[in-house]
Amino acid sequence: MCGIYACFDHKKGCPRITSRTAPINDYFEPTKKFPQRELIPGSEHSLYDFIQIDSDVEKRFVQNRLCEDDREGKILCYFKFPANFKIHIPKIIGNYNPDWGIVRILPDGKTSIQLVRETKGTVDHKQLRFANEGRKIICAQKHFDALGINYRPVTDENLDYLELKASN
Repeated sequence: MCGIYACFDHKKGCPRITSRTAPINDYFEPTKKFPQRELIPGSEHSLYDFIQIDSDVEKRFVQNRLCEDDREGKILCYFKFPANFKIHIPKIIGNYNPDWGIVRILPDGKTSIQLVRETKGTVDHKQLRFANEGRKIICAQKHFDALGINYRPVTDENLDYLELKASN
């Protein structure tokens, strides 16, 4: 399995795309020996039967958005990025771990991880609890733009989270 990741190019101020070979099990283990956080049931097309969540916002997003849209046939697969999946950005900001990958059918009939979503209580960077969170989201936007993957922060109340829109 070939994974694609990006390192931040400090001279150009943008991600530098590279690839490396890594077994898929390095990121997505077939089973977990023990949960480290709260688990909630997934739906038919979630990568795992149970999904690890980190907040009430994530819980509501899974239950009210992902599971519902999966039942309606809008999603082929979805997953929470594992904690060891990191986007390398400037050290002063710290590495970034996105929340959700969503796979659906593209207009040309192909499938891909077309959407990456970050769940937050607000989509306004200025209202986030920690200023560093906003900086990580800005760097992640550049990273996923360079990969051609639609990325944006959403709340658990966003009904349009599947739409291809620019990040705020």
